[in-house]
Formats: sequence, C-alpha cells, structure tokens
Amino acid sequence: MTATKLLQIKEEVEPLQIEHLEALKYAEDLSSLCQHISPSLQSLEGRIAFFEKIFSELRIIARQNRHSELVLPIQKMAVEADYVINFLLADASNSAKEMDALTRYIVENQRLRSSPLVERCLFHLWQHGSSPDLRRLAWRGICSDVPQHEDVAEAVTGLDRNESREDMELRRFRDEFIKNRGSFGPRGTVTTPAEALSEHAEFANKLIAKLADSEPRERNEIVLTLGELGGRDIAVALSDAMCAEISAGRSTEDFQAHLAAAIANIGGPNAVEALLWASEHGSERVRLAALSSLELLSTKGGTALTEFSEPANIESVEMRDAYERLASRLSAIAASAATDTVRYDAAELLETIRLSLRSFTHI
Repeated sequence: MTATKLLQIKEEVEPLQIEHLEALKYAEDLSSLCQHISPSLQSLEGRIAFFEKIFSELRIIARQNRHSELVLPIQKMAVEADYVINFLLADASNSAKEMDALTRYIVENQRLRSSPLVERCLFHLWQHGSSPDLRRLAWRGICSDVPQHEDVAEAVTGLDRNESREDMELRRFRDEFIKNRGSFGPRGTVTTPAEALSEHAEFANKLIAKLADSEPRERNEIVLTLGELGGRDIAVALSDAMCAEISAGRSTEDFQAHLAAAIANIGGPNAVEALLWASEHGSERVRLAALSSLELLSTKGGTALTEFSEPANIESVEMRDAYERLASRLSAIAASAATDTVRYDAAELLETIRLSLRSFTHI
C-alpha cells in the first residue's frame, strides 16, 4: 500500500520537474505554459492546496510506516517542483518575500538556473522585478551561467549578433557621448554614482542583456558603452558580472579589465567595493587594472597629462569617510599582495589617498 501511494504521489509531482517542463512545446511567451499545466495549478491558491496535500500525505506515510528512505526522494522532488512551478508562474499575487525565497532557491541551484526556461524567467525578473534587491538577485543568477544564455538573451533583446556588431556602432556611439560631456575622466565619484541617461534606458537594458551572448570583443564594447549610459543600477549589474567572471575564471582578462574600466566610469560606493574586490581576487593583470580604475575614480581623472596622480580635494565628511575606508582596504591589499607589482601600485594609490585626506579641513 505504501509503495502504491508513493508511486501515485511521484506521478503527480513528476510532470512539474524542470526536465519535464522543458520538454513541453511552448511559445516564447511563458504564459503559454499554462495550457500544459492542470487548471487547478494555474492559480497561487490552487498550487498551495496541491502541495499542502502532497506534503501532508508524505508526512503520514513517514509517520505510520517509517519508510523514510522511500519518502525522502519523493519529498525532495516535491519541494523542488513546488519552488519551480511557483517561480515560473509567479505574478502580482506573490509577495515580495515569496518572490525573494523562490528566486533565491532557483539561483542557488546550478541545474535549475541553467535551464533555458528558468533563464527566460530570470531575464524577465531582472528587467521587471518589483525591487532593486530582487532584480539584482535575478541578475546574479544570470551572471552565474553566462555562456549558456545565448538564445535567451537574443529573444529578450530582439537583437541578433550581426545587428549588434554591424549596425550599433558602439564605439562611435560611446565616443559621441564622451565628446558631448567634454571630459575623459569618470562620470561619477567615489561617493556618488553618475546619473543614468534616462533617454537611453531601453537601449542600456538591451545592451546589458546582450552581455549573455556576445563574442569577447563585442562584450568589451558593450560594457564600455554601458559605462557611458548607466547609473547606479548598471554599476551594480556590471559589478556583479565582474565578480562572477573572476570567481568562475570564465572570461578573458581583457574583458574583466574592460568591466573594471566601465564600473569606474560610473563610480559610487558599489563600484569602489567591486574594484577593491577585484584588486584582491583577480589575476595579476586584473588586479592592476582594478587598481588603475580606482586611481582614475579617486583622483577624478584629473591627471591625464601628468605622470603622477594628483590628490583629490576632500570637500565633505561623507567624502572623507569614504576615502578613509578606501585607504584602509588599500593598506590591507598592499600588505598581502602576492606580487611586487600589485603591492607597489596599491601602495602608490594608498599614498595618493592619504594626501587627499590631509587636504580635508572640517569646518
């Protein structure tokens, strides 16, 4: 009797496993999945009732028959199905807390987050999530498996690779922005990220999604252009991308260095933290690139024609505190660096930051 009941439960849950859902023929619109799913599961209330029944039956079997070795695999399958189907069919009826829990479960499971069906949902959530934290969580999931996102990013952006390479002319586009702002230095500062160019927000979103399927050289141009267009949200997205690339050892050092340059161009506390992290965890070339980007940001790019960096003028308590934190981190990097070159560059930048701090006079 127990085996028969467990088989029945398995047959109810198995169609909701991601591998079974992937095998269904559905249109690009995820809502078309509903035609393949029982009507009782198409509402949040229906799904809650369905899984409460499943888990209740499993508890009864485990308690009465003590067949935990038989129950646990089915229970694990049911838990995953619960998260997956609620994530895929999430809508406005899901609370922010529920969406965070669902997304976190998906993002922390490599098999689930690499599913094309889940990837499409993550892209949608990154673009339309109800909060910055939720959008960032979805973006981190995307960054974790960038090489697998080609078809998904193309569907989301509506841009194919040839259009991006041949028609966008990203370098010309970026050069035009630099010319218009009249400065080659960073757009933001250590304390304040640059303002996003709202009139180009849609274009910026398409570009950042394209990072998932672009060739290395094209990705370099994309991130540098994003550095000219983006504000805080883009800086956070690029920072997460850089940390994911470094952690996974997945992309070229050249691309990671371009990410560092783009992040520094936007600036702000998130950018500073990401560049410091890259200075501690990247390859030697990437650490040096991150330190160089920090130098440009912390001196506001004011030394293009001089050999040595000129200290920035500290003009507020907030700026002083930010530079003190920067000095503390640079001191640790200089002390623990594995190579003489990184140690030297970190120490040089630390000295410049200390000179900046000496300029501060609290009134």
